[in-house]
Amino acid sequence: MNDVLKNYSDTTILVIDDEPLRIKKIANLTDSEGLANIGCRSAIEAVTALRQTPCPVATLNLGLPATDCLALMQQLQTIVPHIKIIIYEPTRTIAESVLADAQKHAFAYLKREAHADELILHLHRGLHHYLISRDRALRRVAADQENRLAQLEEQLEEQKRERARVQSVLNESKARFRELLRNFPNGYINILNQDLYYVFAAGKGLTEMGLRPEDLIGKKMSDVFPEDFVASVSARLQDAFGGGEVEFELEIDKRHYHFNAAPMQHDSGSEKLIFVVARDVTQRRRTEQAVLHSETKFRDLFESSPEAIFVYNTTGDLLDVNQAACRLHGMTHDELMRKNVCDLVPEENTQIARNYLNHVLEQGYGYCDGTSVAKDGSRVPVEISARRIQYSDKPALLLHVHDLSSRKDLEAQLVQASKMEAVGRLAGGVAHDFNNLLTVILGNSEFGLQDSNPDDKTYQELLNIEDAALQARDLVRQLLTFSRRQDFEPKLIDMNEIIQAHLKLLRRVIGEDVRVQTSLAPDLKHLVGTRANCNKS
Repeated sequence: MNDVLKNYSDTTILVIDDEPLRIKKIANLTDSEGLANIGCRSAIEAVTALRQTPCPVATLNLGLPATDCLALMQQLQTIVPHIKIIIYEPTRTIAESVLADAQKHAFAYLKREAHADELILHLHRGLHHYLISRDRALRRVAADQENRLAQLEEQLEEQKRERARVQSVLNESKARFRELLRNFPNGYINILNQDLYYVFAAGKGLTEMGLRPEDLIGKKMSDVFPEDFVASVSARLQDAFGGGEVEFELEIDKRHYHFNAAPMQHDSGSEKLIFVVARDVTQRRRTEQAVLHSETKFRDLFESSPEAIFVYNTTGDLLDVNQAACRLHGMTHDELMRKNVCDLVPEENTQIARNYLNHVLEQGYGYCDGTSVAKDGSRVPVEISARRIQYSDKPALLLHVHDLSSRKDLEAQLVQASKMEAVGRLAGGVAHDFNNLLTVILGNSEFGLQDSNPDDKTYQELLNIEDAALQARDLVRQLLTFSRRQDFEPKLIDMNEIIQAHLKLLRRVIGEDVRVQTSLAPDLKHLVGTRANCNKS
């Protein structure tokens, strides 16, 4: 048995018992078998001793006073996972359930009458099983370590392959980067030291400037470029040498270049270098100026349009208006921009306006007549043409609104003129018939005057008839002129004579209760008037 124990790495037995005599008895047995032992009389001593000296086997008296032996066994197995615990029946009575649970967690159970050889046998069995358990554990650990080692070797191989792949990509990237630097479009790239010597230069922009990289590398900036350019650039590059980033634009040989400069770390770390990228932005500047000119031109056309122009979003809120729209509604630009389409139409037409906008959004265009409401509440008839557009990359509505007020007035004047023309035609027809009657009256009055005595009362009455008929004939001529059926003939007229001729007729018409008084200038000059002439011959 002792030869077997020589192979054990740890042969210390933990003895837990509150009776010194029993501890001594077990100690003598272990000594006789060449085993070391540690005696403990309480659970606290046992836990402390096991933590200091991990033991493969422990003996435990289940009757240990004031001790939960089952909890103690679990605590010992936690400290030394493979420990083998041999319990023996206590001298005092304990619950059968406690004893049953203890037997389940114990390696072996000894009765009170058990012989010392049985204890020695269990001790050696416990040591053997402990070593087997520990060996298995070590084998598992070794297997896990082997697996881990294999995984690490595989990961190392994978890292080697990945490093090779990365190195290949890096080499390819470096080659592409060098090619990019040599063929940098729309400008050039260079590296400068603090004395403004070129350390590196590349890019197609150098060719456009009539330079090669070797014309710059190793030379000072003042050896290549004009003095005023060097002074302007060097002043801006000082911030880059100080650790900041610099961005500015300059003109070189009538071309605009945008410069970006930033510090870079030299391999030796003893020299300050900056990385400068110069991009040719001449075309961009021209495009920006063209766009600005186009926008200015569009804005001028937009604002100078005689028609009111509105730009609405899909909810009817205004996005832009011109001055004609402001004049149409009698509002300032800021006032009008705060309005919705429903605020600019009569209240009863609100839903119609919304439906019209939705129709234009769906169909893409639309035309209609409507009414706009000005700031003072007045209503203006308008004609609206609308179409769907993109405004700031969003769907919107463009409305051209034409004020129909002048056209409506012209239409009313045309209707009135048509009425007057109809009246003139009627008057012309009546005048011709009336002229025929006057011809008969004048003829008979002339015959009557020829047969009458001037001193006779009838003669004077005939003269009055003839005078009235002549005035009526003049009125007929005026009616014919009004109806555009009589030619005009310029003639000098005496206004006093015309007034005196109409006074007699006027007095008869207005009645005796109205007095007519005239104040005529005796030296009134003749005026150029028109006299209708029915018969030019």
